[in-house]
Amino acid sequence: MLFLDISGKAILNGEYKEIRKEKDEYVFLSISSYVKGVLSGQSRKFDRSGILTSIITYENGVEVDRKENVNSSGYLEYIEEEVTQKRHEGKYILYTDEEVRIYEYKNGKLQGLYYVFVVDKNNDKAILTSIENYDEGYLHGIQTSFNSLGKAVLIETYENHNNLATKTTWFEYYQGTTNLRAEKNYTGKILIDGNDISNLSIKERGDIIGYVMQNPNQMISQNLVYDEVAFSLRVKGEKEEHITKKVHDILKVCGLYPYRNWPITSLSYGQKKRVTIASILVTNPKILILDEPTAAQDYTHYLEIMEFVKSINEKLGITIIMITHDMHLMLEYTKRAITLLDGFVISDDSCIKTLSNSDIVKKANLKIPSLYDLAKKIDVDEYSFVYNFIIYERGLKYENIRV
Repeated sequence: MLFLDISGKAILNGEYKEIRKEKDEYVFLSISSYVKGVLSGQSRKFDRSGILTSIITYENGVEVDRKENVNSSGYLEYIEEEVTQKRHEGKYILYTDEEVRIYEYKNGKLQGLYYVFVVDKNNDKAILTSIENYDEGYLHGIQTSFNSLGKAVLIETYENHNNLATKTTWFEYYQGTTNLRAEKNYTGKILIDGNDISNLSIKERGDIIGYVMQNPNQMISQNLVYDEVAFSLRVKGEKEEHITKKVHDILKVCGLYPYRNWPITSLSYGQKKRVTIASILVTNPKILILDEPTAAQDYTHYLEIMEFVKSINEKLGITIIMITHDMHLMLEYTKRAITLLDGFVISDDSCIKTLSNSDIVKKANLKIPSLYDLAKKIDVDEYSFVYNFIIYERGLKYENIRV
């Protein structure tokens, strides 16, 4: 059994039914329990005919008891129904010669995260290649593909199996996982303050552009808040006294100074998000890119994160670019919306005007906020209604909004 994890964090937790696919045949191997990626509790082994042959008990991955030659056919009917008739239910690990797949069925339908690993036989390990998200059997939400180095190279968004959007450019180009000019024959320039950065190295670009991933757990590598924020400065070889001042200053700006010596595991999801943003801000970038900053957040944390982002923009004067599918967030917090379709900019306008343009909405498959539906139902101008609602909700003056 390979230890399957993501960024050092085990994904196997609970009881799993382990199956091997050999050509067109599915062979039931075992039913095993895992805690943080390690075998714990009973593991029931089966022969090729589906008969229970042994029961092994584990504690923290160590075998403590074994019962061989059980020869019980009590599970046979159950196994035949699970595998032959494909009436799946519960968590599964599927092995082939090339891959390992981890997934879960609820009420006979795929539900939750679906992991795919490629088996590296030479090094006896599995390499993560994709994470899909299912809801009642349909692809739904964020789907991510990875290269052999563990870098995300493709992010897609689905709703009921329909592809709504694909976000590849920043991952491929910014992280250096591919050369866009060579592979896709792209032309043009990337201008910042009038300077073309297209030919800069990834390190040089990283000094200018800060990128914060959607899931903070995929960025964090240190145990303590202070060490996480200081990490990039230490890698650059800065003196510790300079690092201390910079880290303390940015922690105060981010409201994290009281937690500077806390273990990151004790923080809330929203606080972890702040830590990842602080770890980028400490490098003093000119541009900060936030990928889905409010994904999977309730309304309270949504407000907390966005007010924090707004304060960063105001206090430090950093340009912030947000990648988002939340149209209400866009209306509330941004003055400019750039709509992309198949690699082309099809609209560059205010958020309100963008969502008032039915042609743009249809082409880009944008989801219209409920405010627009309400305006239509009460027979008022959508643009004026949404515009005034946002002004009222945010308490902004007319002249502060670009329309």
